[in-house]
Amino acid sequence: MLVLALTGPAFAGDWRLVPTVGARGGGTVNFPSVGDDSLDVGLVYGLTANRTLKPETALELTWLRHDTGFEIRGANPEGGPFGLTVDTIQIGGVYSPVRKGKIRPFVAASIGVHRYDPEPSSFGSEVQLSMAISGGWEFRLSDRTALRLTGRGWFLLQTVALSGVCGGVGCNINISGSGGFQLEGTLGLAIDL
Repeated sequence: MLVLALTGPAFAGDWRLVPTVGARGGGTVNFPSVGDDSLDVGLVYGLTANRTLKPETALELTWLRHDTGFEIRGANPEGGPFGLTVDTIQIGGVYSPVRKGKIRPFVAASIGVHRYDPEPSSFGSEVQLSMAISGGWEFRLSDRTALRLTGRGWFLLQTVALSGVCGGVGCNINISGSGGFQLEGTLGLAIDL
């Protein structure tokens, strides 16, 4: 049954898997009564699956895990720094112009969520909307493999407010929010299936 699912229409086409590793930094954590601190630069690793739609475009699904931490004096009841694991799931699109040769640039945009799991675990997990813009280069190693160098900018949506008023001449809708930014660099091995 698994073989039928993996060979069905949803899996038809050109697929690529890209395991990645790198570093992510930036962002601030705030405890209103105690203070704030920047997140430490930390290891990021994960897996991306691409499905080619046209020779120059692909649909991309990405999972990344970021291990980081921060220290705000007096905020941790157990004392010492906080550990923080951030799991990210994103879906988006990739554009890479068709070129001859071994080097191919790309740009991508995606949307998804970040899930924050702090340590100590007495603090609850939190999920926030996130968006990313990325770009980089692929260096073809063989017919089915390439080295993928990616730079990614993250926007993390932390609060959102939506309001609206309708009257005799129409409606007025206001959307506002706040968030944070992070930067990431990864190196991956792209494997065409």
